Amino acid sequence: METPYIDKDCHYYHGEKECPYTDTAKIEIWNYEVTYNQAVSLEDSSHLLDYSMELYTRDGLSDFSKDDGVSFSLKSCLYLLYKKDHPEATVEGFKHWYLFQYRY
Repeated sequence: METPYIDKDCHYYHGEKECPYTDTAKIEIWNYEVTYNQAVSLEDSSHLLDYSMELYTRDGLSDFSKDDGVSFSLKSCLYLLYKKDHPEATVEGFKHWYLFQYRY
């Protein structure tokens, strides 16, 4: 059995096969981190990650919390997935979510 890739920056996903959380917000974040880890572990992961980093940069987030220890690629993937699940979300809404839901 192959060990799943687990990025050191992940706060919620630690390689579990099933989500251990019952809180809706934590389930959402766990799923985002699973998606990110799957993308990174794929041989051709560049498409999702390239697109998410491009979007993150285009929307002016390159310097957002850049010294908090979370990789640019993970942060940009969180942004892409957050926007997908919350189409009405603004950049400021993502920043609030990241600081008070994800980093909390």
